Amino acid sequence: AKENIWVYVVTDDLPAVQAYALEQVPQFNLLVWRQLKSLPYTATGKRDRVACKKMLDTPTELPGGEPRADERKVADIWAEVLGRPVGREENFMHAGGHSILAMKLAKKVGLSSPVEVFAYPTVAAMVAHLAPKTATAPGDPQQRSVTLDSSVAIVGMSGRFPGAPSTGALWDALRDGKDLLTTVSKEPARVPRKGLVPDSGIDSSFWGVPLEQASMMDTAQRMVLEVAYEALEDAGLDPLKVSGRVGVVVCGGSLQHYATERLGLDVEQMRSERPDDYFALEIGTDKDYLATSISYRLNLTGPSEVVQTACSSSLVAVVRAVQMLRLGLCDYVLCGGASFSPDGAVRQVDGMIWSPDAVCRPFADDANGTVNADGCGLVLLTRLEAAQARRQRVYANICGAAVNNDGSRKAGFSAPSFQGQVEVIRMAHADANISGDDVDYIEAHGTGTRLGDPLEVQALAEALSTKRTVLLGSVKGNLGHMNTAAGIPGLIKVALMLHHQHVVPSLYSENPNSLIDWRKTPLQLARESGAWSGKVAAISSFGIGGTNAHMVLKVMPSMEQTEPARTNHLFVASAKCEGALREMQHRLGQVASNICASGAEATLISRARLPVRSFSLNLQDFPSKPVIGTRSPVVLMFSGVGSYEGIGRALEREGLLPPCEGLTTLQLSLTIADALTRQGLTV
Repeated sequence: AKENIWVYVVTDDLPAVQAYALEQVPQFNLLVWRQLKSLPYTATGKRDRVACKKMLDTPTELPGGEPRADERKVADIWAEVLGRPVGREENFMHAGGHSILAMKLAKKVGLSSPVEVFAYPTVAAMVAHLAPKTATAPGDPQQRSVTLDSSVAIVGMSGRFPGAPSTGALWDALRDGKDLLTTVSKEPARVPRKGLVPDSGIDSSFWGVPLEQASMMDTAQRMVLEVAYEALEDAGLDPLKVSGRVGVVVCGGSLQHYATERLGLDVEQMRSERPDDYFALEIGTDKDYLATSISYRLNLTGPSEVVQTACSSSLVAVVRAVQMLRLGLCDYVLCGGASFSPDGAVRQVDGMIWSPDAVCRPFADDANGTVNADGCGLVLLTRLEAAQARRQRVYANICGAAVNNDGSRKAGFSAPSFQGQVEVIRMAHADANISGDDVDYIEAHGTGTRLGDPLEVQALAEALSTKRTVLLGSVKGNLGHMNTAAGIPGLIKVALMLHHQHVVPSLYSENPNSLIDWRKTPLQLARESGAWSGKVAAISSFGIGGTNAHMVLKVMPSMEQTEPARTNHLFVASAKCEGALREMQHRLGQVASNICASGAEATLISRARLPVRSFSLNLQDFPSKPVIGTRSPVVLMFSGVGSYEGIGRALEREGLLPPCEGLTTLQLSLTIADALTRQGLTV
């Protein structure tokens, strides 16, 4: 057929609709998904089909808006080739383009090859490519000189953890000493609990992920995109505008595990008989594409790497990120990891590391193993000197980091090594230029095994060689063992402890392991939650196979201490639809007590300017009705000259305020008259 067939659907669950459509219609017939603001209706209440068709003839609203004047000529050619108008940032393939249309477009625009259509797949990118080239600007990477500093700052973080959908929720749970595991089975032969993280799917239209690929993306790939976006926002960066030298180092799951257990696919049969489908499956589920997927979706052009060292993978990824920054390879690095296993309760097998009663008790006398957990966490790093120059909030300063391997100096391939652990700790101390006397807290690997815990304590005591008391804990008592991502929740925990100057308890430590002679070590289990004056903390993560990582962090002065006291701050939430906006408001409300003026400023300058927005003065009273973005012209602007208390009282005396009251009470909790007459307010 020469004419497209359009189906109109009103839904609050687009991924479910797309999945259903994929089952009913051959994929090659599903070319384009369009999101409309609303469906028009006639005066009699029937759907206005003519108006619907007209709405399809307008460009898709995407961040970046309509083409500028210098892009209009190219945009018109695109519209001619594709048969409909497009936005300046709309991807050629997502707009219905294919290789034949690419050849036609290249000829009409004047490109040397159709390949350039895929190299510059938006109107904005193509116009920039066709523009006359100018000399390299002084700030471009090719001419940028970097004064390297070994100190690295954690400026952003985000995550999804068992029982905690954000880093703020995780901090609250750690501070309150909560066990976050969930019962998944009552069968006697299975481990009854697990650390579960709900799979919320993916907004494929937001990320520009083709429908077929979205249907095959595993949980780790989908969730790590969201978490990367949030970590950039948390650092005060607009995820849709940040570009250039931003690196990515992450760890992930495996192709076979997700594809066979969750999707129910015969991977080997697909590889040999349906290589095209297998390729789509591989891109959406294999760990090899986890980092580059983030880089592509967010236009990040720094090094993009995947690290796999078993249980230590996510902390090794952070060490690698520190190295990148020290070498001047990039300005920021997103690093961490994700781990999700489709299976529920694992079967109990003698000799394995899983706790039969599904309680992880690090360093406890009744420790009997760890508990499987899902989760995802990323931190955003930059050089400390650069963060301070940009006046960014710094959670903690990473001043030392090291990685090594046990070699064969241990009982077996999967066994831990005393020598390997001592060496990596001393390497990190040397890198940080500290001694064991400087350390106040150790976040241990601490899997809660009867023999593994004593060996780790012995190695720590040997490496520290101090008589000062050093607090010891492990986040695994709260949320279990996140497999390849096991190190990142511990790093986030330590950074937040330093940031808030608050120590949190290590769960199930009431009866310390009797195989450890605690009197001969400087270590003391952290059992209470409370104020803390620690300045230096460290974290260990050890992987099966012998790759060990250790990191040293120092406290940074909290920005809250230097900010003037204010009752209210303006917070802005922005999303693509009302459902997403409500979710963002809920997340902001969960961490309201931990956000200061700098956090409010971040919501103003780092939130992408998406169409549906709302605001609040205290994160608890967002208006129920959001503001839908429009392009209305500015008709009046108050310059702000002469702001002082009572400046507008003359307007009140002249009776000029009543006509304006209705305009303000829709969104504000006070009237103009209140603002002008109440003591302590300025207008």
